[in-house]
Amino acid sequence: MTDVSETAIAPTAVAVVPPERLIFSTPTVSGLATVTAALVQTLDLRRPTVDATVLAIAEAAVHAIPGAEHCGVLLLHDDGSPECRAATSRVPVAIGSLIDETGEGPCLLAANTRATVCVADTATETRWVGYIGGARRLGVGSVLCLPLTVNTNHFGSMSLYSTRSHVFGDEAEVLGTMFAAHAAAAMSRANQQQQFRDALDTRDVIGQAKGILMERHRVTADQAFAVLVELSQQTNTKLRVIAEHLVDPAR
Repeated sequence: MTDVSETAIAPTAVAVVPPERLIFSTPTVSGLATVTAALVQTLDLRRPTVDATVLAIAEAAVHAIPGAEHCGVLLLHDDGSPECRAATSRVPVAIGSLIDETGEGPCLLAANTRATVCVADTATETRWVGYIGGARRLGVGSVLCLPLTVNTNHFGSMSLYSTRSHVFGDEAEVLGTMFAAHAAAAMSRANQQQQFRDALDTRDVIGQAKGILMERHRVTADQAFAVLVELSQQTNTKLRVIAEHLVDPAR
């Protein structure tokens, strides 16, 4: 995993964008309009799942951010391990494999430090040797990595790729930062909705399992639930999984 201290010694070709720079950079009206339209797409309530939302974010980012040709979304698990969760082409998928193999790269730096990282030219970049070498072989000329953070929720990073070098300028960085912030909000909302649906599903299947035990063994609802809890503890298996197997033994 990339050490967060790398931010302090970043080479010239890798720029970590400071907040004050964003304040004085003004994107074009057309750029703002494009980002706004793309954000509306990511907030489509007909695509409420986390996976669908992440894919919508990646697809919209390619159309919204100037110079972007490919996009990949890297999410961090609770243990800090990265996962390429969405990609618009084979390039981000291959980059995800590079990250797994090398354990390095600007995507990880952005995810771990919550800072925007721009690799202006992969041909002159001297750090992340394994990552950069693989990226060049894939035809990547420049990379813009943006953290996905909203309030206290941090999900990982969104990376934009171009076959050309020096593509991502000030406007791309400002619009990308704006897009990533709203994308993270959409992910947070989708995650909450997913958790709510999962909770409802869990409640339903546990209720069905309790009903089966009550009918088979002539016990009360509380006794049936106690049996499920005991089975869960004895087998070190989630209560929902125990209930699902009872409701549908074929699982």
